[in-house]
Amino acid sequence: MMKERFKDYHSKLHRQYKRCMSHEEVVQSVPLHVIDENWRILWDRFSSDSFQKRSKINSDNRGKLKVNHIVGSKSFVRLRHDMEEMDTLRSQPTPDGTQRSELEILSQVLGTHSGYVRGFDYGAKLMAPARTASS
Repeated sequence: MMKERFKDYHSKLHRQYKRCMSHEEVVQSVPLHVIDENWRILWDRFSSDSFQKRSKINSDNRGKLKVNHIVGSKSFVRLRHDMEEMDTLRSQPTPDGTQRSELEILSQVLGTHSGYVRGFDYGAKLMAPARTASS
């Protein structure tokens, strides 16, 4: 998570650098919460030939993609298998004859972690069945 946040922050600083039209504008547009010396190091890096070359190559490669891979660490084959498994569970009634809820199907296929359905961050929490007090 920290790696992603740093990458996003670095990308935000690079976008700010690219908005500047001249070297003087870069010098005067120090972002909030960035020390002047650190900004100088960053703009030197952003303006270097090696960074510019790598940035151009990466932009070209992203433009060639036919499908954006957005499923995280799961392969497309694994994702397809999970989707087929979910379709199978949707079509099968439970032993008492009722349909499973989407949340139950997701938790059965994807699993749970700390009471939350995997893949939904903290959005979908499974509710524990009500317990009855025994005497």
